[in-house]
Amino acid sequence: MTNWLITGAGRGLGRALAAAALARGDTVCGTLRDERACTAFEALAPGRAFGFLLDLRDPAAIHRVVNGAEVQTGGIDRLVNNAGYGLVGALEETSLD
Repeated sequence: MTNWLITGAGRGLGRALAAAALARGDTVCGTLRDERACTAFEALAPGRAFGFLLDLRDPAAIHRVVNGAEVQTGGIDRLVNNAGYGLVGALEETSLD
């Protein structure tokens, strides 16, 4: 069995990857944007699907979620960094803020 952490697991590619991993019997920690989405995600495979609320713009929250996923599963074997947001501008003209 493989333990996954998949960001953006609420829809699209992240949701499809999570569903495929769960279908083969793996455990998936997925990051989602709201509590209802977490509940629906966990219902996909109770005891093997774990939803975590996460806003990727909050670095402290990222650390909390990663630590929580490691505690929940005993360690992450696969990371799919699927979530993100668009930023338009030249690299030199933008900042992390």
